[in-house]
Formats: sequence, C-alpha cells, structure tokens
Amino acid sequence: MADGNMNNEECPYVLWDEKVVFDGRWMRAKQVNFKKGTDGKPGVWQMSSRATKPKDVEVAGICVIAILKKNGKKFIVLVKQYRIPVKSYCIEFAAGLVDNGDSVTSAGLRELKEETGYTASKVISQPRNIQCLNPGLTDDSVQFMVVEIDGDPPENLNPVQCLEEDETVSVILVETGELLTYLDSLGKSVQVEAMVYSFALALNFQSFF
Repeated sequence: MADGNMNNEECPYVLWDEKVVFDGRWMRAKQVNFKKGTDGKPGVWQMSSRATKPKDVEVAGICVIAILKKNGKKFIVLVKQYRIPVKSYCIEFAAGLVDNGDSVTSAGLRELKEETGYTASKVISQPRNIQCLNPGLTDDSVQFMVVEIDGDPPENLNPVQCLEEDETVSVILVETGELLTYLDSLGKSVQVEAMVYSFALALNFQSFF
C-alpha cells in the first residue's frame, strides 16, 4: 500500500494560451503559459506531441515485453534499430503506435509480429492504465503488455519480420538472467532505451524488493 492520497489532485498551476508553434507530419511542438497559483511568476512551457495520435485513441503506443520459451530456456525478445535523434543504434522492446480502430492488445500483437517475426502464444498481462514517456518534455504515452512465445510451433521456428521499407530492425534474444549483464556489456557503442534498462534492473535486483 502506497502512502499519500493520489486521487482527485488538482493542477497547482494556472495554464493559459496554449498554442501550436510547429505542426509537422509526425510531431507538433506546443507552448503554454503557466504560473504556480494566482500569484506565481509567469513562465512558458514548451512541449511536443504526436501529430498522428487519433483523437478517439486514449494512448499513443504499445510496448511489448515478450518472453520466448525455447530449448528449455527463457529469452527476452529485444529489437535493435537505428534511431536518428540519438544518431545511434538503440536496444528496445518491440513497440509501435495504436492505429484508429485498433485495440491496444491487437496493436501490440501486430507490432511484435512485424518487428520480430514471432507470434505470441499467450498474453500474460493485458495493457492497463497509461504510462507517460518523459512527461517534462512530451505528452506521449504508452501501455505495456507481457506475452509468452512458444518457440516450437512452425511459425516461430524461423520467424520472418514484416518490416516497412524504411525500417532497419534486428532481433536480439537474451536469456532472462543475463539481461543486465548483456546491456552493460554494450558500453557506449549502442544506446539502451530507458524502459529496457529499468526492466533489467528490476529483474536483477528483485530479491531486494
């Protein structure tokens, strides 16, 4: 049980004059005036938003934590792809956007298949609530789902990705108990997405919690 009442907390800021200052194909930049309470010093907050998020979709994206069972072992399924903003390859979970008319679960299963070639055998944990990504900079959001992949069926023996023309995605399998060691071994040669590293820390230090 957590301490503190998190329900029905009001915004401590007065916000006004929110406007779009850049509107691109994939993202838009906004700014909004704010001040703390009625007597605070006015300021301007700048932030980014996804331009592609449909208005009737509650969450922008889905992130899939996939566990592959194969040859009596368990592997975390990761992807490596080049990310232009950080000018480096990055280790990530399979993930993608939720399209209009999609359920979050179906979007996750689709993205897993497209990026890794694997077909999930079982959904272990359904998406719930909304998790924000870098909330000081963006209103971008995601939900997580956990799936199990049976490595024995024909479709998972030799998985084939279904990538878009401009995607460069490699699949990496790491034994669950070796995840943090593997990520640390990369050094500065490859970036690691914060969600993946947080997950690895939790796996490694779960006995302390």
